[in-house]
Amino acid sequence: MNEIEYANTDLELWSKEDLSSIAIELGNRISVMHNGFFSDKSYLLSFEVTDAPNDPDKAIKLLCDMYSKLSASARITWKRCYKKSLVIGYRSGYGQRGMEHSISHKNLTKVTEVGLGLGICVYPIMNEINT
Repeated sequence: MNEIEYANTDLELWSKEDLSSIAIELGNRISVMHNGFFSDKSYLLSFEVTDAPNDPDKAIKLLCDMYSKLSASARITWKRCYKKSLVIGYRSGYGQRGMEHSISHKNLTKVTEVGLGLGICVYPIMNEINT
């Protein structure tokens, strides 16, 4: 039986300009999910922490702390993004119980200080296909 479980926390930056400089500066501290134009007018940099913790609060702290490690020019690029958000992901399941995680006040403050929004994503249960 599949139980509900925490999957990951991604940081998504949306801009009208290339955000590769941010990905390059963060280097091997991040695992990049997408770094490129998502549509004709939008550039998306989506990443999570390399060796991410199995707790969204800890992941959020690590992701927010990365902002302070950026150069001044990369921070300006970050601030020009028109959408900046953390997305906490969960895999749905069939279990009888829900899942709850708390985000600390200290980390919520960090989220707002670096200009991030906060979102939740629930991934569907994937049916196995017999071939």
